[in-house]
Amino acid sequence: MTRVAIVSSSSVFEYRVMLLARVLADEGYELSLYLSDYDHIRKCRIYASSIGDNTDIPGENLIRQIKIDRISTLPYKKNISVKRILSHIDFSYKAARLLKKDSFDILYLVMPPNSQSLLARSYSRKGVKVIGDIIDLWPESFPGKGRGFPFKLWADVRNKSLKHFDIIVTECDLYHSYIRKYISADTLLKTVYWAGSPEDDDFINNLYSASCELPLDKWIVGYLGSVNNIIDIDRIIYEIKRLMKYRPVEVRVVGKGERYEEFIDRLKEAGANVIDYGAVFDINEKYRIFSGCHFGLNVMKKDVTVGLSMKAADYLKMGLPILNHISGDTEDIIRRYGCGISSSDLDMSGDVPVYEASMRDNARRAYKDLCSYDAFRRSMLEIFK
Repeated sequence: MTRVAIVSSSSVFEYRVMLLARVLADEGYELSLYLSDYDHIRKCRIYASSIGDNTDIPGENLIRQIKIDRISTLPYKKNISVKRILSHIDFSYKAARLLKKDSFDILYLVMPPNSQSLLARSYSRKGVKVIGDIIDLWPESFPGKGRGFPFKLWADVRNKSLKHFDIIVTECDLYHSYIRKYISADTLLKTVYWAGSPEDDDFINNLYSASCELPLDKWIVGYLGSVNNIIDIDRIIYEIKRLMKYRPVEVRVVGKGERYEEFIDRLKEAGANVIDYGAVFDINEKYRIFSGCHFGLNVMKKDVTVGLSMKAADYLKMGLPILNHISGDTEDIIRRYGCGISSSDLDMSGDVPVYEASMRDNARRAYKDLCSYDAFRRSMLEIFK
């Protein structure tokens, strides 16, 4: 039986980790998970026996097959802080000590934090296959000065370790251009997008309808996800005002974050009718909210390095066309599948935004091809074969 050790210190990424664990457990792999006991979003402890409230709970049968170690992690309050970096380093050090007591055939390291990549150096010459999953390109995804000093030092921690990996998985194709020059010639580089759980996929498959009736006398747009420092509120307001030239706009907001109140206030000041749902995790409720929208907003700051956001994958899952303002994968997918509008195209042409019902089916097709659990499973099994 092939033994796999998975190391991930971010509660945000546990959803993807548990999807991978589900795939591997179903194929008979023996799994050990080394996870943090600190919730990055809520800034509180996660109980040792818990998988985490914001993850895909895999069921009792799978949990019994997995050895889960919750590593005591230094708490921090500010996302951009020295204390957070120290917390990451401390976690990686403790994970390294635990790994020395374990035996495994494959080591799967989730990044960020970039300090996790250092663990690859110890195993690349010991007959262990080392796989890295770069879910966020940090600090390149930090807006503004994310590529200057001292951020470059933190990027170098990851980049100088990449040559020790046998396989690098990324959450989007966009990252390839940033890291390709640091990896070995024989390292496999593969994209695996954020994916839905099989339960969510089945639920949407049974509920989804492209024939929902949307009003012709107003735009209804949705926003899903964190309202943080990487979204471009000014650009969102610009897009809302562009839509308002033709019809009144209703914005349905699902999410929370440090700039949440500012976001709601700015939307109202722009003249939009805002429906504030707060944080919603139930797939039934999210589908009810977004199935009545013409578009989902996917707008981040121009200098943020993101190819396909988690919110974009969720929009596609629900058959919601995307009003997009990021380049890379999302823009390519929209043009390839016809599942939304890229604002860059509107900027160049001066065209009026057009919603077509066929965009909904196109969004679902893109999701099934790229972001469904079946697509995720196929891609991961190719990597682990």
